[in-house]
Amino acid sequence: MATQQLETTATATSAEPQITRSVALCDAAGNLNPAAIGWSRQPLHDCNLRGRRFRKKRWNAWGAQSDTHYFITAIFDLDYFGYAFGWLLDLRSLEASTFATISPLARSCQLSDNVPGECRFAARGTELRYLQSEHDVRLTGHAATRDGRQMAIDLVIDYPPGQETLGVVIPWSPRVFHYTGKHAALPVAGTVHVGDAVAVFEPGQGGAWLDFARGIFPYRTHWEWAVSSTVQAGRRIGFNLGGTWTDGTGMTENALYVDGRVHKIHDDVAFEIDRADYLRPWRIRTRGGERVDLSFTPLFERREITNMLLVRSQLHQLVGRVDGTIVADDGERIELAGAITAAEDHFARW
Repeated sequence: MATQQLETTATATSAEPQITRSVALCDAAGNLNPAAIGWSRQPLHDCNLRGRRFRKKRWNAWGAQSDTHYFITAIFDLDYFGYAFGWLLDLRSLEASTFATISPLARSCQLSDNVPGECRFAARGTELRYLQSEHDVRLTGHAATRDGRQMAIDLVIDYPPGQETLGVVIPWSPRVFHYTGKHAALPVAGTVHVGDAVAVFEPGQGGAWLDFARGIFPYRTHWEWAVSSTVQAGRRIGFNLGGTWTDGTGMTENALYVDGRVHKIHDDVAFEIDRADYLRPWRIRTRGGERVDLSFTPLFERREITNMLLVRSQLHQLVGRVDGTIVADDGERIELAGAITAAEDHFARW
């Protein structure tokens, strides 16, 4: 009966409830707190996951772009193992440098319950630290890339005064739920070195984004995702769009970001992908309206296939350019022309 009531609450209205005050994600038993279901313009959820051994999923993933490079780094704690990775893509040559390190039982991971906080990973020569306050975050670390060079990370990502971010709780049931924080169009500065080469990130050139995740996912999961942080005509523009995984829950992770303001998109988003050739153009658009109509042209694909008996994952991670329109809350049509964008198509059994 509790499951039925929760699902009815989540799907009975097309208007997603907005959270405006601090709230605990879980109750004392580790189940979803019904009061936590909704979305917010600031990180207001205390992600107090507990119990549920080997079912909890936590990660912080950061992306940053300049005129010449795209960089992604992440720390994952999946309960039964931890995982850290990073990759730097040269947008001119399309050459990529990557590292990936696994920590059994996630012993080398430390992730905070809330967005402001500290995340660390240290194992087998890989060290990452994400130190986040209300005003900025410092990403530092080093690791050996797969071709034997050393990658060194030193980036500072700013949260300008009044910056809004998107927080969303996805409620499948009282026992299966997920909080995600999607932050985009943030100024970034610093460097990523790979051997003797250096990628320089300067404010005003591109931007940064955060994918913050804490929850209990279904054992079988599939999502499509696209995120962009750019500067166009002097405006900080970004978007976060997700498909499939939130369908039918009454909630979405979809939003447009303009100069620090979140414009929530309540419609589900459909991704049209040729899975026989991921480098062919994608179509991304809202199912029930005209707020999103984008064409994504991939430039580079990174594939990662994991098969660890009970845990399987097939990830296609791409970087490319987006053209089209997203409509703001006031009806303004934001035209995007060649905006650098990261996208994923991910199937997981975990």
